[in-house]
Amino acid sequence: MRIAAPLRQQMEAEGRAAVAEHGRVVIPGDTVVHKASLCNASVISVGQGLSEVGGGQVASRCGTVKVLKGKSGGGDVRVWVDGNSRRYSPAAQDMVVGVVMEKRGEDFRVDIRGPIPGLLPALAFEGATKRSRPKLEPGTTVYCRVAVASRDMEPELSCICPTHKRGWMTGQAVFGELLGGHIVETSVAYARSLLLPESVIVNTLGNYLAYELAVGVNGRVWVKSGSVAKTILVANAIRNAEYMPAERAEQMVTQLVSYLEG
Repeated sequence: MRIAAPLRQQMEAEGRAAVAEHGRVVIPGDTVVHKASLCNASVISVGQGLSEVGGGQVASRCGTVKVLKGKSGGGDVRVWVDGNSRRYSPAAQDMVVGVVMEKRGEDFRVDIRGPIPGLLPALAFEGATKRSRPKLEPGTTVYCRVAVASRDMEPELSCICPTHKRGWMTGQAVFGELLGGHIVETSVAYARSLLLPESVIVNTLGNYLAYELAVGVNGRVWVKSGSVAKTILVANAIRNAEYMPAERAEQMVTQLVSYLEG
């Protein structure tokens, strides 16, 4: 099983740990955390559901606070609010699964389930040049990251990974076009939970099947397996497990696999 989830890899590599605010339920207007309490982080990244006001971050939606920081007490800190929403609010460095809507000049307009489409420059692929660059048709599925997010402009997307330098033509790049497979649309909070190492549904499916998974924190999950039947099984299992307890999700996967093999 290969999980195309750079956010998860980054969290594990940097050894991040939750701070005290992690897990607190907030409503719009609540002060989530002050900069002074973020262990003197050199970079504070404010994600969805938060607005920076004065010396801290204020919740702009109902949900649960998520705060991740380096174990050493320095480095960058990422703060966001998870809520049971199906509308995605773009935030810088988010990994998203998008669908190309049209080509506009040197950019592609991409639907990322946000208020407005994102712009993906044709040269925003590792190793792309004016002579050699992807030609994406409307309807193409792409895995990319949000490079720039602002309320006053369309989100800028990129398929260049800061840590994994693989050319777009090699087929080994982290970001880029997703060929074949199937897309499952979920709530934003559930999609983020699939990136966690302890995700029951992802790990249980991996015990039975070999499959590829690209998780977008915009609530889109791309899955692909060795056959159409297996791909549908994985997609249905992920979709159905959103509101199931862990034990029931494990039982469901076992039953689906037995039906497939039978």
